[in-house]
Amino acid sequence: MAEGLPIGVERELRFHFRDTRYTSGKPTCVVTSRSDYTWHHLNHDHNDHRLSNVVPLIQRLNKNLFDAMNDPGHLKPLLECDALRDEARSAFWQHGQAARAFGCIRIAYYVALYKEMPFSDRMDWARQALYYARHKPNYSILEELLAETILMPLGHHEDAISPEVVRSLLQEFEALLTLGGDTKGAASLSEYSRNAAAPKDEIAYAGALRRTAHSLGTNIGPSKEVLDLLKESASIAPKDVNQSLNVASSMDSLYMGEDTDWGHQKALEIASEQYESLLASKIDVHHDLIWPSSRESDLPILPLRASPSNIAHLCLVRAVELAIHKPLRWEDSLLQAICLAEYYWDLAGAKIDGPGRGTWKRITDRLDSNHPLQWRLIYLITKLVAPPFSSTLTESIHQAAKRLVARL
Repeated sequence: MAEGLPIGVERELRFHFRDTRYTSGKPTCVVTSRSDYTWHHLNHDHNDHRLSNVVPLIQRLNKNLFDAMNDPGHLKPLLECDALRDEARSAFWQHGQAARAFGCIRIAYYVALYKEMPFSDRMDWARQALYYARHKPNYSILEELLAETILMPLGHHEDAISPEVVRSLLQEFEALLTLGGDTKGAASLSEYSRNAAAPKDEIAYAGALRRTAHSLGTNIGPSKEVLDLLKESASIAPKDVNQSLNVASSMDSLYMGEDTDWGHQKALEIASEQYESLLASKIDVHHDLIWPSSRESDLPILPLRASPSNIAHLCLVRAVELAIHKPLRWEDSLLQAICLAEYYWDLAGAKIDGPGRGTWKRITDRLDSNHPLQWRLIYLITKLVAPPFSSTLTESIHQAAKRLVARL
C-alpha cells in the first residue's frame, strides 16, 4: 500500500486514479495495472505532492525511473516512451481509463527529459498529457500542467517547435477553453490554429477540422460554413468510429444549442442513426445493467474504438431527444439510453460543455421533473456539466496560446 502522502492528497489521488470499470474503484499501477502500487513522484521530490506530480506505480518501476534519471540506459522497456504511449492508448481506447493513460504519458514526458529529446517532442508529450487530463478533468491538475509543462518551458527555451505540434497544442487549448466556458476565446484561437500547418495524418487532420468547426459553431451556431467543415471532416476518415462520433457529437451539440423544434429534431435524427449503426447491436441493458451482446468479450471493455465520453455523449443526446420528442415506446428507449449514459459517463469521469451556443439549463427546462425517468435525466445532466474555469486557469491557457502563436 502506498504511504507518505498527506491524507487529503492521497484521498484525491485515489479517487482520480481509481479503476472506474469496477465497483471497488481501487487505483492500480498506471503501467502494469497491478494493485501493489506505490506513489511515484515524477520529479523525484518526495515533498512535492502536487496532484500532477504523483502517479501510482509499482516499486520496481519507481526505482527504475530514479536510476534512469541519471543514466537513461538503465530504463526498462516498459518505460520507454513508445511503450508508454501504447499503454496509454490501450488504457484509454480499450478500457476507458483516462487517468491511467494520463499517468503513462506523464511518465513519458519525464523520460523524454532524461533522454534529452528535442524540445518539440517534449512539447508534444505535454500536449498528450493535457489531452488525457481534459478527458477526466481535475482543474488543479490542468492548471499545474499548463504552468510546468507549457508556460515554463516556452519561457525558457527558444528551440524550434514543429508546426504540427503548435497546431495540435492550440487546438487542445481550444478544447479546454470550450470546456471551461470561454467559447469566444476558443473561437478566436481557432483562427490561429487554422493558419498553422495542417496535420499530415488524415485522422489528425479530420480531427483538426472538426475542432475548428466546433469552436466556430459554439459562437455562430450550425451555419453553412460550420456544417461544411464538419462534412469535410467526416469525409476524410469515414471508417474511423471515434472520428464519426466526434462529428456527430459536434452536430448534436450545435443543433441542441439552438433549442428549436427543428434543432432538436436534427439532433434526434443524428443521435438515433449513430446509435443504431454503431452501438445498438453490441450491447444489451437488463435491470439497469450493461452487458455485451456477444459473450465472447466481457465488460468492462469499450464496445467501440472510441473515447468513453464520445459514447456517453451519444447516449445522453439520444436520451434528451427521446424525452423531448416522446416517440413510440419512448419510455423503454429512454430508460436504456439513460442507463448507458450513466454507465459510460461514470467510466469516463468526463464533463460536458455546451450545448452549442445554448445552455443545458434551457434543455433541462424542457423536461418534466415530475416524471421519474426525466428527473433522473435532469439529475445526470446537472452532475455532468463542467463548472467554469477559474480566471487564473483561463488566463494561463490564453497566455500559453499567445506564446505559441508568436512561434508561428
